[in-house]
Amino acid sequence: MDADAAQSTRFQEPCYRFPSLSEPTDSDSDYAIDPALLRSPATSIPWAAQIDERPASTSRASKPPSQSGEHGRAQASPQGSSAVALESLKSANGHVRIPFRPPAAESRPSTPDKPSHTIRTKYTKEDLSALLHEVAEANPFSAPHRQKGLRWNEIHQNLRDAGHFTRTNMEGIKKKVNKIIAWHEEGAHELAETKKEESRQVEEDNRRGGEVIRLNSVRMKRKLASATEQEQDSPPTNKENLDRKDSPSPAKRRRVNSECNSDRMHQLLKEQASRNAAYQSESLELQRTLITEVRRGNEEYVRAQQAYLEVLRDKL
Repeated sequence: MDADAAQSTRFQEPCYRFPSLSEPTDSDSDYAIDPALLRSPATSIPWAAQIDERPASTSRASKPPSQSGEHGRAQASPQGSSAVALESLKSANGHVRIPFRPPAAESRPSTPDKPSHTIRTKYTKEDLSALLHEVAEANPFSAPHRQKGLRWNEIHQNLRDAGHFTRTNMEGIKKKVNKIIAWHEEGAHELAETKKEESRQVEEDNRRGGEVIRLNSVRMKRKLASATEQEQDSPPTNKENLDRKDSPSPAKRRRVNSECNSDRMHQLLKEQASRNAAYQSESLELQRTLITEVRRGNEEYVRAQQAYLEVLRDKL
């Protein structure tokens, strides 16, 4: 009784074991019906397909060496095992260990790989130039109501006649023009924002520089004021007195400076006079050369006039 209860308790929970590739595929030896299972009463899970969780070697070792009756004949041949399994299911309503057969993989026809994106139409600079020229000429944006489409159609027809945008319809041309306008507007907007940012940066740098200059000037004033107060409060030392005695008086300094300045002025006047004399001599020499050349030219002219007069006299 204890063995039957333990056996029924053991098969109450479903546990499945799928056959591995390394195990043999003989269903008669690995998935034979357990005689003890057929002798046990019906459990609470009728018609449950139970698969033993024990490995193949264990299930073979646990089988009795010799079996008699219908169960022994069921293990001997596949036909006998199938008949015994069906009879036991009809009579005892027990648990049957049915092998799991995975379904065969469906063969699907191989489809060629499609491109991840559509091919974009490329336009040349001549196409874009012709497009902008036609748009500027027709100006469909300022057309009255119900005339915009006609103008766009006219632009499209003119471009196709000229050999541009042959694979693009009217809506594609409109989208291209709007993209060009948006691109230029965004570029101008970005340029303006860049200039504004640069001007703001310059203003911020100027403000910080002004603050630093003002702060340094205030600090310098405070340092000078504190140094002057300390000099006034502290009495002069002997060294300072000696320095003051050795230093010349203001009148003496002015006299020495005036003498130095007069000597320097005298030297400069001498140099200027020598330069003027050299310039005068060069000017006189140049004037003499010019006078000589003018005299020679005049003499040549007089001789030419006299020869011309002689020729005229001979002819007359």
